[in-house]
Amino acid sequence: MFDHYIAVDWAQSVMAIARLTKTGKKAEVLELSANISELKFYLNSKKGTKKLIFEESTCAQWMYTELKSEVDDLVVCDPKRNRYLTAAQQTDKIDAIKLAELGFSNCRCRSLLQAYCLRTCALPRCINHL
Repeated sequence: MFDHYIAVDWAQSVMAIARLTKTGKKAEVLELSANISELKFYLNSKKGTKKLIFEESTCAQWMYTELKSEVDDLVVCDPKRNRYLTAAQQTDKIDAIKLAELGFSNCRCRSLLQAYCLRTCALPRCINHL
């Protein structure tokens, strides 16, 4: 169990960040300009263990490389294999909240289908379905 479950929905100019604590109560959500330095600052401002989740995209490899040393666990999920991410209305904030919820629930029921994983793999793209 982690102290913080942080999810990022990264777009070209804006990123949505959602955070759940280990209690799993209501997510804290904010929107910032898409800037890796701002994201690192945000991550470093949270004390305790951190799990970071974001979707596989064109910038996922870059984000993985930039952020893997900032957190205790980093998961890049495959949005096509996680139906919860495609259900209902979608906005950057809603997507970030759903990712944080999946990261939190994944500690109990392995509900998040991963594309990359920091703790179990030395290299990205560790799962055969890609």
